[in-house]
Formats: sequence, structure tokens, C-alpha cells
Amino acid sequence: MILTRGIPSLFGLQLLFGHLGFLPVAYSSSDSSLLSRSLHRQSHVFILPDHTDELGRKCLHFSHYFCLMSLWIKTRVKYRQPQPGDREEFRSKVVSLYNQLNWFSFREQDAAPGPNNTRGCCSYQVASYIQHGQKNGLSPQEYLDKVFNIGPFGSKRLIFIKAKWHPRFCINVISQIGFGQGVFKLIGSAKKGRHFIIPPVGESEPIFIVPSDELQSMLTFPWFMVNVVCREKPFLCPNSARSIYEQLQNLDLDEPTEAT
Repeated sequence: MILTRGIPSLFGLQLLFGHLGFLPVAYSSSDSSLLSRSLHRQSHVFILPDHTDELGRKCLHFSHYFCLMSLWIKTRVKYRQPQPGDREEFRSKVVSLYNQLNWFSFREQDAAPGPNNTRGCCSYQVASYIQHGQKNGLSPQEYLDKVFNIGPFGSKRLIFIKAKWHPRFCINVISQIGFGQGVFKLIGSAKKGRHFIIPPVGESEPIFIVPSDELQSMLTFPWFMVNVVCREKPFLCPNSARSIYEQLQNLDLDEPTEAT
């Protein structure tokens, strides 16, 4: 196993998270102009389950793979005016769909089972619609369609990461990740020039290390779908996801390295 400068103690990371591996493959996606991406910004933002992060711990109550934070839309899409029944219409529609994409509410008021035995719904989801959908001219159904239409794979790129610097192990830990259209943004206490890790997903998956200068080339939406979302929600994976998975299986690559 070859270590490069800047990678922290593998044994220490294994104690913190579990198994350790290197991200094995990268995909490229088509890129639009910087101007168009800055004018139109929207992304599906996911929370990674992680016991060292506040939202990650809350996500772990629902899933060991991922939780959808929301579909963020930063610009007006249409000029539709808000309607009095928007909130209730959206609530009535999302209540039967939210758990299909792990779109859970961590709010205390949504913690107890609801009338239809729902848990983790629906005040947060409604608030997300008001903030990102209604105010940008979308009807309840239009925003819902955008939330659950997470494909095609080639239409989204990595545009958002929230990560924190872990001083003991000298590495950046990713807690939130977003794919869509827009200019890439990195927030949190991450240190530039240092490697990033993705906390393990599932019960006993490896931690993937990503060099800081290869975030967008390695952390692609197809990779995230195949290695995270599709592993828990296979019905969300179209044929393109399965074909990508087959490509991964057939590539002549070394197996991810695990700490011993």
C-alpha cells in the first residue's frame, strides 16, 4: 500500500469510522459555461450518515446510507403566484413519497408517528417547498416532480460540499454533498489542499479517500448513485445505473485498500 504526503494515520481513521479504502474510479460529465451555471443554480443535497456530525447522527436514525436534505433552487423558475392551498396540497402529496428518497424531517414535531403512521414528515418538507419551490414560481406538483426526478445521471455534477477539518487525523470529513447545476461551493471548516473522506455507508463499507484537487472529477453523480443511493434504493436506479455498475465490476482496477 502506497501512502502519499498528507494522508493521515489509516489505523486512526479505521478506529474513528471503520474500514478504509480509496475511491477507485472517476467519471467525467459535460460542463456548461461558468456564466450559465452561476445564473441558474439548483441541486439535490444529501446528508451522509455519520456519528461524528450532528445531522449525520440524526440521519442514522433513518438510514445507514443517505438522507436527502432537500432540492435547493436559488433562482426563479416560473412566475406563478403562491396559492392559498399550496401548503396542504404539497403535504398531501409528499406524505406518501418522502421515504422513497429518504427525505426525512429531523424536527421534533415530526418525530411521532402521524395519522398514516408516518414518521419524519412533513413540516420540514413543506417548508422546503415554500422556500425553494413556491417562492421560485413552482406549484406543489412541479416541485415534487423535480425532487423525485433525480436523473438523468449526466445532467448533474458535484457543486456543493460541506466538510469539517478533523485535526487529530489531519483530514476533511464530508458531511453534506450536492449534485446539480451551478458553480462549485465548499463550506465548513475544511482545509484547502488536504484530502477528503466520505464516511462509510451501509453496515460495513470502506471509507473513501479523495484528493482535494480531484473532488469534482472523482465524486460524480453516477458514482454517488451507484455506490450510495442505489445500494439502499435499487428501484431508483435506471438502466444507466446498472450499466455503470457493470462497468465498475469489469474495470481492471485494484480493490479498495483496507486498513488492517
